[in-house]
Amino acid sequence: PSPQDLPSHPHPIATFSLPKVGQVAPPPMNASKALHDVFLSHNSQDKPHVRAVADWLRRNGVTKVWLDETSLEPGDRLTQSLGDAMEQSRAAIIFIGPNGEGGWQGEEIDTLLNKAIKVSRQKDEFRLIPVLLPNADTSKLRWFLQTRLWVDLSKGVTDSQAELLRL
Repeated sequence: PSPQDLPSHPHPIATFSLPKVGQVAPPPMNASKALHDVFLSHNSQDKPHVRAVADWLRRNGVTKVWLDETSLEPGDRLTQSLGDAMEQSRAAIIFIGPNGEGGWQGEEIDTLLNKAIKVSRQKDEFRLIPVLLPNADTSKLRWFLQTRLWVDLSKGVTDSQAELLRL
């Protein structure tokens, strides 16, 4: 199926309040755990698009973006660092590109879905935002991701892209 075949929803994602330029993000109920505004989960083959979105988020006031290549440091224990970053994020963007899920990304998605289920039973809020990249292969999109509102960047990732404003 193409992105147009996925279920749509009349309510925009824009109600999610990642901070905008000049705004301070509202703290989650457990603010001490939220060190990152958003965790970026992606297949490494989609890195150019992910970098573009990360740059756009930072230029638009979301300064605490967790992206592996800018957040990991030499000597970090990968599994520990990824786990901590996911646990300490207010939201996660899951990028769906033409190459499907990467190996690490599959593990991240499992962890993030579990976190979303756990947190939904509490008063804290945690958002998973699927983002469709150009030439995204949605044929194997997980059902749990299909049930969430997504941002469609299948036509490209540019500053003029109205879909970016939904983040």
